[in-house]
Amino acid sequence: ATLPARPTALADLVFFVALGVVTLSLSAAFLWVDMARLVAVVADGSGYYLQFARNAASGQGLTFDGLHRSNGFHPLWMGVLIGVFKWVSGSSEFLYRFVGVLSVGMSAAATLLFRRALGTLVSASSAAVGSLVFLVMALFGANLMETSLLLLALVGLFAVGRRRYVGDGETVGHALGFGLVLGLTL
Repeated sequence: ATLPARPTALADLVFFVALGVVTLSLSAAFLWVDMARLVAVVADGSGYYLQFARNAASGQGLTFDGLHRSNGFHPLWMGVLIGVFKWVSGSSEFLYRFVGVLSVGMSAAATLLFRRALGTLVSASSAAVGSLVFLVMALFGANLMETSLLLLALVGLFAVGRRRYVGDGETVGHALGFGLVLGLTL
């Protein structure tokens, strides 16, 4: 006799506790770690993005130096950052930390969405383990760059597409088409 409810509940508990601990720990690090140390471990390009967003939000246009226009950035992530700089006020340090916590939140949201989508394909225990592995990878995206947003968008597309295009009675062509759309999203 098997007891499916207990492993499912245990898998859920382990997953949600791990997600909560990791998300809160990384958010706390972005909020309270010494700024010099934080800048040393975060992607170099994050400062570039933040300066672009600061200039765009202040009406100088899409420029890093205030003089020369550029398109060397991810447009969706830049849109998010411009919104942050337009609607959130504070020092450069505060905004840097805010965007760090935002990145962690997007990685956590992507993990939750991934867990939900994966749960329709495999057992609860497998979904929990797979989602924790995904969480580790997603947290590398919490670097003030576009990775966390792209993961969230890609997993959202996967979750919607999985439900809509790869359900019961769908053809191999539907699955291949969906896979192609996911691949092109990257």
